[in-house]
Amino acid sequence: MRYVVVVHGIGEQRKNETVLAVVNRFAEARRRDHAAAGGLTLGLATGQTGKETVEGGCRYLQEPDDFRPWLEFKGIPALPEPALGRFLGEPDTSGENLRFVDLWWADMLRRDFGDVGQEPDVWTDGLLARLDQKARGAGPDEAPPTWARVTVREIRELALRVDTILRTKAQALRAKIFNDFLGDVQIYGEYSHCRGLAVRRFHRLLARVEAAHALQFELKHGRGPVEGEKPRYTVVAHSLGSVMALDALLYAHAREDIRATPSPGGHDLPFPEYVSSADLAKTDPKVPVRDTSWIRRVDSFVTLGSPIDKYLVLWWQNYRYLNLPHLWMDPELRDLRKSVRIRHFNYADEQDPVGHNLDVAATAPAVLEVFDRVEDVVFNRYKVPGVAHNAYWGDRELFAWILARAVDGKAGGAPPRWFDPSAYRWALLYAYRLLPAALLLLSYFALSYGFYTSSWHGTALAGVALILIVRIGGPLLRLSVWWRQLARLKWCAPGCEHDRDRSARRFRREIAAIQVVAPAVMGAALVATMLDPPDLPAPRRIWLLIALLAAGIAFLPRVRRPGTDAWFLASALATVPLAFLLEPLVPAGHVAMNLFLMGVAATVVFTHLRGLIHAAKDELGVAKGASLPKLDYPRYADASRIDIPPPPRKTRTPKPRKPRT
Repeated sequence: MRYVVVVHGIGEQRKNETVLAVVNRFAEARRRDHAAAGGLTLGLATGQTGKETVEGGCRYLQEPDDFRPWLEFKGIPALPEPALGRFLGEPDTSGENLRFVDLWWADMLRRDFGDVGQEPDVWTDGLLARLDQKARGAGPDEAPPTWARVTVREIRELALRVDTILRTKAQALRAKIFNDFLGDVQIYGEYSHCRGLAVRRFHRLLARVEAAHALQFELKHGRGPVEGEKPRYTVVAHSLGSVMALDALLYAHAREDIRATPSPGGHDLPFPEYVSSADLAKTDPKVPVRDTSWIRRVDSFVTLGSPIDKYLVLWWQNYRYLNLPHLWMDPELRDLRKSVRIRHFNYADEQDPVGHNLDVAATAPAVLEVFDRVEDVVFNRYKVPGVAHNAYWGDRELFAWILARAVDGKAGGAPPRWFDPSAYRWALLYAYRLLPAALLLLSYFALSYGFYTSSWHGTALAGVALILIVRIGGPLLRLSVWWRQLARLKWCAPGCEHDRDRSARRFRREIAAIQVVAPAVMGAALVATMLDPPDLPAPRRIWLLIALLAAGIAFLPRVRRPGTDAWFLASALATVPLAFLLEPLVPAGHVAMNLFLMGVAATVVFTHLRGLIHAAKDELGVAKGASLPKLDYPRYADASRIDIPPPPRKTRTPKPRKPRT
């Protein structure tokens, strides 16, 4: 019997809400014609499992325990055979279909934020300080990678500026961004008790599935299930849920004495709050904290948009025990994994800022012992950067592939089209066209409003708008360019290098052309205005000076910067002659002034854009055919001070002495 365990990531999910998309995608895949399957609702799903209660961080059903911890629907057969008819979301109890288990843990990420959560500037300061301290005196294989420190720094700077604005008028939006989403990342990484409780819930839920499956089998057949009749598990985890699922699957391999030992925290193992003294005193069958026999039948693990490598790098001190599996893993399970490992399938879209290849995890000794990395694919299928992080749930082709490979265990078949040229061009469009164009227009409107307003009040308002554009738009553009350059270094499915390079070259040429033309248009309009100077009031003269100063600020740092690119030098040298050549084509008066202001905005934005691109390339060491430098986790995470309880000593039973005769 196949069970599919679905683990959600950050967000405000409700019980069974995430599993609905997986059920619908698998129902479509079983029909092979991708017929729409959207009839399943949250009420139909929760009608099978019932609502659960929480007590002491442990979830269980209220008495009487008449509900099952899984979902089963007609039309999604467990065997890899095509289903007939329509999928109507009808519940089933036959056991002939796939069964779905929703592991909901969003409440754990929320409940402790009020006590241990902090503002983003505080906890990111601590994170950066730890990374900087770790980098001091460390060799190239032991220091935190560049992408880790720069990414945290860029997110921190943008978050702080957005936070300053949202504090005034949008407290609800601010709480959702910084408490609910960034707060989830912080709590799971910084507060080890949350991790222990989450792993506990994972283990308890699968123990409940085991018990409920055995009970149902016994009622149906009059006997308990033997080995071939027990559940087989596929775990599908998204985002932060993939980190928690990895923790849970690995911790299920720990020795029983470690898992059954209460921990106050501050140790590598055991996980704090996984078990308490009160649990050990109970004989309640609803507290099967020691039963992890189900781990022997977990045969596949699917991660979508997974930040596992980021957690291993940023919070390495939580995972040092991965380097020493012989100290904490159960010897019998280690022997089992020598012949049968859990197949791991990792998928991420290039436009997903969270997902990535799992190269760091692939070097950790404990991960190597437990998991067999079958597929680790970064693809290009989704168009909108950032939004791609949640686009997996609607990808029919991807879930059909997951069903065939991870659930049915098929080795052949045609894979999905991993690279979509139109999606890749859209990603470049968002990063290198739409965002710079939006900043250009906003800057132009602020400059023109400040220039044409007739009051000092309007001039001050335009100045404030410009400051906000610079304060928010600058870090946003820098973060966008950084993510774009970082995404280029993600390994992608083979066969797409030519299309990627061709699309990237086209966008680079467009940016370079704008960088040359914009200063020329600005200069031509300025020459036309100087040849026929209008009678301007004092505020407008000030704005002209501000515009010229902004253009100078954009140019001068680039001139003094070593390694200035050829296109920037061409734009600087061609500005004056092109300006005088274009001047006869520029009408005088208001047209010349608007062209001048538009030219200033374009010059500042696109000169800054190319500067950011070259800075990111220099910092990452981007080159054609380059990839992110490989990080060897055993060297990176120092395990010399690891704190793991030793295995219990075997008590020797004294041999009875023979009485003397």
